[in-house]
Amino acid sequence: MRVCFAGVVLCILRSAIAQPTPEAEQLLHSVSPSVALVLTGSNHGVFSAAGSALIVRSNGILFTALPLVRNVGGVQVRLQNGETYDQVEMIGFDERRGVAALRIPATGLPTVAAQESAQQGDRIWLVSHPGALPWSAVPGTLGSLRLAEELPGAGVGYRVWQFSAAVPPGSTGGALVDAGGRCLGIVVAAGGVGNVNLAIPLDSVMGLASGTARISLNTGYRPAVPARPTAGTSARLVNADPDQILRSARSILVRSRTTFFNPEVLAAELRKLPEFKTWGLLIVSEDPAADLVVFVDRPVLTFDFTYSLNHPMTGIVLGSGKVTAIDGVRAGPGLARRVVNHLKGARAKATPVSKPESKPAASGG
Repeated sequence: MRVCFAGVVLCILRSAIAQPTPEAEQLLHSVSPSVALVLTGSNHGVFSAAGSALIVRSNGILFTALPLVRNVGGVQVRLQNGETYDQVEMIGFDERRGVAALRIPATGLPTVAAQESAQQGDRIWLVSHPGALPWSAVPGTLGSLRLAEELPGAGVGYRVWQFSAAVPPGSTGGALVDAGGRCLGIVVAAGGVGNVNLAIPLDSVMGLASGTARISLNTGYRPAVPARPTAGTSARLVNADPDQILRSARSILVRSRTTFFNPEVLAAELRKLPEFKTWGLLIVSEDPAADLVVFVDRPVLTFDFTYSLNHPMTGIVLGSGKVTAIDGVRAGPGLARRVVNHLKGARAKATPVSKPESKPAASGG
């Protein structure tokens, strides 16, 4: 059954990529050498997700979508000419825009030509490497350059290109180019924010190319946070009460381990629930401030959005489950309700159940 399902998904992928037209073939010839395939997985050498990256500097600097390379145990970069790189470093990232800058040990690489301006309605192309299929160029239409806050769930404080195209799954990190092959931006959301496609203008993140961090992506990456105390860990685990942890929690951090889900979607759905407001819960953006962390994933070649509810201080998994949906937006409400149900169940256990008072026995007479 698993093999059959994988075959169905690959058929869907192939049908989403139309046969290349002469115009598409010309674009692929000029742009694809500057678009790399990125493979990621929980262990180095065992890859479960794929995306794309743009080569922006000839000395081995690439941009990709941050969720694709966050919290992974291994990253591999493959160029269009067949060259493969296993030693990959992150030199910078922009949490707000969801873009990461990578470095591979290479020189003399072909780079994308940037285009800063375009008109709404212009013909555009998405050049990417979806899944394990060859490089593709999918045509579409450019929307407007908008502020992210105008789009529910997209965030605040930055500009985005909105565009329409039949985006194949796994195209995150691809290049949004004009008809001349000049790059307008990097794709960070494909149908995952309000069911629209978004790209970050390339000029707004070019500063990341000068980053000096050297975070190896061969052993996994997590943003640096203050170290938690380690003494007495076993004692804390023995004495920990999962229900009490859930009852006392006041802050939640949402993390995504897949490019198919934007954590802002779940955060927004949680805020809508009446229990979330009644209990005075807060959504936070930093690990040290979180009482609970929700990790969302989507196993490759499935439509299951899985989640786990964790207590970061002890590492205890307090709950888990899944929602089956066609995309992350549709999965959001169901995930939010399941997370809140875990909290609701723990609070219900703390409410004493009153026993009915026994009536005094009737006196005879």
